[in-house]
Amino acid sequence: MLTSADDESGAIVAKNAFGMAVDSPFVRTYLIMADVFPEALVRYSAQGVPHTVVNNQVHADGPLGEADLLKLIATAASSK
Repeated sequence: MLTSADDESGAIVAKNAFGMAVDSPFVRTYLIMADVFPEALVRYSAQGVPHTVVNNQVHADGPLGEADLLKLIATAASSK
């Protein structure tokens, strides 16, 4: 997940993603501060923050709720 220091919705998405990572050994979560590492925006083709990437395959811009995050994970898992 990519976010920035002034992105309040990024903290909400990160909280959901980190909660899933704590609950499941199959979920790993990384948070990249795009204002510190702007090259990450280019690498992941992010148009804005928060930007969520699952398995380097499925991307979503904007804030995601827990249900949306689960759908994104399911989409990535089914495309393998």
